[in-house]
Amino acid sequence: GVGMNLQDHLEVYVQQRCLQPVTLYGLLRPDRTLSAGLQWLLRFTGPCATAHMDTGGFARSEPSVAHPDVQFHFLPAQVIDHGRVDPTMEAFQAHVGSLRPTSVGWLKLRSANPTDPPVIQPNYLST
Repeated sequence: GVGMNLQDHLEVYVQQRCLQPVTLYGLLRPDRTLSAGLQWLLRFTGPCATAHMDTGGFARSEPSVAHPDVQFHFLPAQVIDHGRVDPTMEAFQAHVGSLRPTSVGWLKLRSANPTDPPVIQPNYLST
């Protein structure tokens, strides 16, 4: 039925403070944001010319797995609440997640009111 068989890729994020100014944190300054935007707009270069998730890899969780089932990726920035909160410091972030989760969840309407949030049961670790 509608809302059943919800599957998602659960990830773990690890953040590490960086003591050198080599991450994307400096781009939060308005002058640097403008400069980066102009670099991309005029020459398609600079920090806006990449998604910044271009470092990563795949691995098998155990030798008996036929194909990689774990993904790693790295970001030269701190991401808080899916980007809704500005970072507070120079930091790196590493992600690791399952590629083929078997857990199944569901979502349902809370009420007939379309402004009410749904009820979500992801069951991330049920299998």
